[in-house]
Amino acid sequence: MNTNKKKKTLNINMPIGYSKSIHAWILLLSLFGSFMVASASMKTFTTNNGLMFLIAKQMVFIIASYAGMVFFAKLFKWNWIRDKKIELISIAFMIIFLLIPRLNTSQFIRTGAYNWIDFKYFTIQPSEFSKPFIMLLVANALGGLSIYPWMKDRAIMKKVSFLDRLKQLFKNIRTPLIAVIVMIAIIAVVQKDFGTAMIIVLISASIFFLAQHPFLTQIQRVLFVLFITILGIGIFMMSPAGLEFLPKLGFKEFQINRIRSLYNLFDKTTMYNESMQQVRGLYAFARGGLFGVGFGKSIQKYDYLPAAQTDYILAILVEELGFVAFLIVTLGYVWIIFTLFKYAFKINYQPSKLYLMGVATYFFIHYLFNVGGTSAILPLTGVPLLLISSGGSSQLAVFISIGIAQNLIARYEQGRKKKEALQKL
Repeated sequence: MNTNKKKKTLNINMPIGYSKSIHAWILLLSLFGSFMVASASMKTFTTNNGLMFLIAKQMVFIIASYAGMVFFAKLFKWNWIRDKKIELISIAFMIIFLLIPRLNTSQFIRTGAYNWIDFKYFTIQPSEFSKPFIMLLVANALGGLSIYPWMKDRAIMKKVSFLDRLKQLFKNIRTPLIAVIVMIAIIAVVQKDFGTAMIIVLISASIFFLAQHPFLTQIQRVLFVLFITILGIGIFMMSPAGLEFLPKLGFKEFQINRIRSLYNLFDKTTMYNESMQQVRGLYAFARGGLFGVGFGKSIQKYDYLPAAQTDYILAILVEELGFVAFLIVTLGYVWIIFTLFKYAFKINYQPSKLYLMGVATYFFIHYLFNVGGTSAILPLTGVPLLLISSGGSSQLAVFISIGIAQNLIARYEQGRKKKEALQKL
């Protein structure tokens, strides 16, 4: 009697139709980032054992992140977020998850924020995981708005007032909207991580302004003008004249000094205080030149740049491997962002379209803030350079975000190939 039972094997293959170019760049940048983190962390260890442990930990992060990416790439379904019970449970879990770091009061003294949970051998930063979760909430809420035939009639739509549009919109997206506002408030006020909160606001705003719906058009125009006005006020507040108003708005002295230092980088009174990190970062850029001084040969990582493996990993990268290495990293970012937008414009399903745009914005904003802060164009915000900077939470969150994006891309490609096959019949 033959009983041929199929053995269950661990399948780590990506779904058919996924973007191979995104996949390749994600892995390449992650591996490259791990080596740069190891190099930037040399100052921390006095023996090779400690450095080897760090490299091993980085590899574990990559393997765990890759497993998470494959899981979401193969199994993600929009029904996960559409079920009201699952949505409420997941929102409640994320809010509690974001509140846990506040219990660790000692970390505020070291970092000025309550944004991570310490597990001795590694830490978890809940706010990083809120980014893909919030992108899903916003994309599903705005992309899932029903469009009825009468909404396509311009004459009828002109009679609908702005207030009625707002009421109708709030009625349809009430739960996710309140959840997103609460989570952003927790990150900004409770965790005191203004940089992460600002990034989430910008990502959510980009998804909102890119959403397409007859009821949204007028609201988007009004809120876009408001958004630009607030942005203009923010830019003014960062000017020498606007800095005087920041203490009245509750900004701390160290936050104001980060902005003030941009205007006095090489002044003798600030060069060794507020602007010290940025000056040393620029020195690392200048020393690295086109091809760098060689891997592992950075000087600035030896206590000159205190956040060498996180905020200032780019400075170490350029110092050791040169401007060419920076261009390669930039090319990877550009390719990932371009490919995500390319598929976003191809896909008709609104939630998927908006989510891909959100992930592209996620990469762009992190790149802009990190490169801008490191090169002294923007104030320092502590924003990591995705896949390059140290941080297992950030890496896992990025891989999860890309995993979901790959799922949506694969579904589109599979559907496209089926249509082409049917047309040939």
